[in-house]
Amino acid sequence: LWSYLSSLINRWNGECIVLGDFNEVRRKEERWGSTFNVYGAKNFNQFITSAGLVEVQLEGHLSNHRPILLREFNTDYGATPFCLFHSWFDFQGFDDMITQTWNSISLNDSNVMVCFKKKLQALKKVIRLWIGNYKRNQMNRMTKIKSKLKDIDKLLDQLGANDDLLSARSELLKEYHDIQSVETREFIQKAKIKWAIEGDETSKFFYGMINRKRANLADKGVMIEGEWVDDPSKVKDEFRDYFASRLCDPGIRHGVINFNFPNR
Repeated sequence: LWSYLSSLINRWNGECIVLGDFNEVRRKEERWGSTFNVYGAKNFNQFITSAGLVEVQLEGHLSNHRPILLREFNTDYGATPFCLFHSWFDFQGFDDMITQTWNSISLNDSNVMVCFKKKLQALKKVIRLWIGNYKRNQMNRMTKIKSKLKDIDKLLDQLGANDDLLSARSELLKEYHDIQSVETREFIQKAKIKWAIEGDETSKFFYGMINRKRANLADKGVMIEGEWVDDPSKVKDEFRDYFASRLCDPGIRHGVINFNFPNR
């Protein structure tokens, strides 16, 4: 069943929802009234991960005949945090770009730490643009390589084995796999796993691990005075007020350091 569903998902071009009574559970605490099947749960979890699915947490109801309302919306919680991936250091020209950009940024500020912070902010903007352009170029390169490989395969089918064609095909395959290996390391770092598996950078396994972690760590909303709120602005305000109350000055007298700290 899991192999059949996986094949359907892979053939489907777009998003999909998988639901039904599969008679399987993911964890032991979810099984009631019958014996927990460890092997069945393992296969079920492997199917969810390999297919790139994300489990939707439903609280359930006493009645099995209960309508489900699915609402899809985008939440904007502000700018995406900057993340540096190890694979970027393997990109040709990345180190030179960092050095040239850092040396070219000139700021005038009496506070060295503030100047350092502003240089880092400027550098991050340049890195984002450079990485975006580099990845687009790599994707275009991979598309061209795939097209050339198809043409070579057609010629091999028509003309038979040819040393020049086989040599060109090997070089294209090597270049293709080199690009893939760099991107795969980025997916592995995103998923925070160290497992060695077979597959390319489009493997459902990596996407499944990444999506599952995002779903587990994402804040869907908060409960405010008994009411569930998922509006991003209200959620951020509630988080700010909560931590402001926890981290405010308790009003206790503290020691005073009678010393002037220089800016430099």
